[in-house]
Amino acid sequence: MNRTIQSMMKDKQWVFPEYELRIQEKEGQQYIWDVLRKKWVLKQPEEWVRQKLIHHLMEDRKIPAGLLSIEKEIVYHGLPKRMDLVIYNRSARPEALIECKAPEVSFTPKKIQEVLLQISRYNDILHAPHLIITNGWQWACFSLNEKGNYRFCPSGWYEAD
Repeated sequence: MNRTIQSMMKDKQWVFPEYELRIQEKEGQQYIWDVLRKKWVLKQPEEWVRQKLIHHLMEDRKIPAGLLSIEKEIVYHGLPKRMDLVIYNRSARPEALIECKAPEVSFTPKKIQEVLLQISRYNDILHAPHLIITNGWQWACFSLNEKGNYRFCPSGWYEAD
């Protein structure tokens, strides 16, 4: 099935299956268990998307937790930045850089361009061959081609090196 980025981005269904996420309430706020950092974190909308994605990567894509890095800190032009999620290959090189947005962030063409610009800046440091963006409802993957440009992956996922 060959899908365009526009058709992928307009589908309004969760891109991740249902997972049993651990939630607890403390002092009137909800927290979600982060399986990578092994601690409770405030359940913000973006964090909910990130935790669903982590479960998807580990359970469905069979990516070991040891190859995932959450909120990796980098310095970009002297400013500290945090990348949402990085997938490493078995040679410890970045394979994919992932940017998660809250579910209410609509991926209009302008917003997609904004998020890709953000993730591309981070990727100036990492040089990952694949970039993925998601808001939980929508998902898009872009892979580096032989000309050094990123191209949209209609399948929604990349082929690991």
